[in-house]
Amino acid sequence: MSTEPKVDNREKKKSGTSTFSRLFKYTSAKLVMQFITVVIGIFLTIMIANMGGYVDQILKASIREAVMEFIRTSPDMKNKTSA
Repeated sequence: MSTEPKVDNREKKKSGTSTFSRLFKYTSAKLVMQFITVVIGIFLTIMIANMGGYVDQILKASIREAVMEFIRTSPDMKNKTSA
């Protein structure tokens, strides 16, 4: 009689679905994080380039100034009376 214990080779099963599901979760989490990072980066780039909305105020003032100058110097507008 031998004193060695019997080893059952069927105890260790390798599950392919477990590996695939872990890989899928890891990949999807990385993709979501990359998407969020890109969105935040684009938002910050636009906010910095726009100076937090100050460019809009500059453009409004420039347009208002151009229209007022046109009205002030236009001969057609000088003949009109204000209501």
